[in-house]
Amino acid sequence: MCDKVSMPANGGTTCRFMRPRAIQPPTVQLGNAGIDPPAQVPQRDIIDAQMAFFGCIASAEMILDYAYRLAA
Repeated sequence: MCDKVSMPANGGTTCRFMRPRAIQPPTVQLGNAGIDPPAQVPQRDIIDAQMAFFGCIASAEMILDYAYRLAA
């Protein structure tokens, strides 16, 4: 499982992700007896990832400008 993240220009190289922790299954039999399972508080882990960028992203304008300069 992965998350797609869009980083804004000059947004740095650290990205924060949040992953929920699993909730424990009920330990008592549930049914029509009116027994409620014990309450649980949802929790999550926060993970900071260091991003690494390799290469260059070229737009159509950059490619046309480069081709124009080569032709000149």
